[in-house]
Amino acid sequence: MKSKNIDLPLMIVSLFLIIVVVVLLAVFPESGTDFIASLFSLITDNLGSPILWFGFLVFLYCCFMAFSRYGKIHLGEGDPEFTMFQYLSMMICAGLGSACVIWSFVEWAYYYSSPAQHIEPFSVSAAEWATAYNLFHWGFTPWAMFVVLAIPVAYGYHCRKIPALRFSSICENMIGDKPYARPLGRLVDFFFVFCVVGGLSVTLGLGIPVIATGLGRIFHFDPTFTTNVIVTLAIAALFTLSSYVGIEKGMKKLSSFNVYAAIIFILALLFTGPTKFIIKEITNGLGIMVQNYIGMSLWTDPVEQGGFPEAWTIFFYAFGIVYATLMAIFITKVSKGRTLRQMICSVMFGGGIGCFVFFGINGSFSMNLELKNQLNVVDTLLEEGNANAIIAILDETVFGIVGIIAFLVITVLFLATSLDSAAFSLSAASTKELKESENTSPLLRLFWCVTLALIPLCMNFIGAPLSTMQTITIITSLPFIVVILCMTKGLFSWFKEDGR
Repeated sequence: MKSKNIDLPLMIVSLFLIIVVVVLLAVFPESGTDFIASLFSLITDNLGSPILWFGFLVFLYCCFMAFSRYGKIHLGEGDPEFTMFQYLSMMICAGLGSACVIWSFVEWAYYYSSPAQHIEPFSVSAAEWATAYNLFHWGFTPWAMFVVLAIPVAYGYHCRKIPALRFSSICENMIGDKPYARPLGRLVDFFFVFCVVGGLSVTLGLGIPVIATGLGRIFHFDPTFTTNVIVTLAIAALFTLSSYVGIEKGMKKLSSFNVYAAIIFILALLFTGPTKFIIKEITNGLGIMVQNYIGMSLWTDPVEQGGFPEAWTIFFYAFGIVYATLMAIFITKVSKGRTLRQMICSVMFGGGIGCFVFFGINGSFSMNLELKNQLNVVDTLLEEGNANAIIAILDETVFGIVGIIAFLVITVLFLATSLDSAAFSLSAASTKELKESENTSPLLRLFWCVTLALIPLCMNFIGAPLSTMQTITIITSLPFIVVILCMTKGLFSWFKEDGR
């Protein structure tokens, strides 16, 4: 691919802004962290209800688009490039990342010790609702957020043949010949790059300590910064290789292998653990979630104001928008030959059900350890952190060290596939023109792979908290709510023009 086809200003300005943020966090760690936390609290306190309404309406809208006549719209010519299993595998691996694997073991403990709906902590109801909230927060609504932005992007790229897979091109085409079209499109691209680089760097930064702790348990050493560097470089090498060879040869095969490995792992955990309790807990959690879906979606806790919606549901919805920016481009690229219905259902229901399995089995297994007094999961989590809690849980399986090794392999693969899809989306956004049959430059994908790996290492080195970077990313993603609404309106204008 020729260098003139690469958008250098977008890359330079976006990276400059990210570097400035990292440097400011290094120079003013406490004041910077406090300011960002206060800003996030201000936003969630004042915009929490609109964000909840947005997430709920996005879920309803995606259901409508999938099962209405618009769902029959074919994206591009010809047959799908990937089998349904490969397609679903790539969607799940791109959208889940290591976050699902890590949090599926321990997230219920937060809901159990500090439950929603004014339930008494550590009670029977708290345990039952903990699983319901696990399934809800990682279920259909977050995955609907992932795909809602992909609908207009995929239609514009595959059906209207817009010759670039980037938000600015879609926005400019929708706006038309207006003087503000190009500046607005460029602004959206800058926000996109910042969101993806910041969000995925945090994902990598959160996964590294868990992998390092697991390696320390296997080889009997205490993880250090050097360990984190080695782990980061190893993961970077894996997803860089996968990204460099392209989606067809890299991401497709890595995702399929990853899903097979994950299925074997969770089934082994199911049938060697408290099988009856796990199945009953999943069934009960699904029942509570389905029965209370609207209430859980719009619960703001207006009287007591305990902070649960802001800390969890609103946070998940906001972070879903971060991933929506990433997933929109990736989903569009791999959905050629599919219908809108297939694309939406594969992401929203395929991804949601995948999370139900992960959180249902892994979470119920670890919850049983707590309820049977085999391991105090809550205290271990709150006192020693996620990494040590997860390794302690895996020590209680019948597999011992083998189970920890399998968990680490799956975590690394999920990290690699998520970052691989991110590198492609960033390279596509940095490419001025990209036809349906074309792929982005391998060297451009390599550049973004290195960038995604270096930022969490730099933040770890200077001691800047990754949670602060995560909060910044979420704050900057909120303007994409407006982008999503405007692009959805533009989509129906396209439908009208095209006689849909």
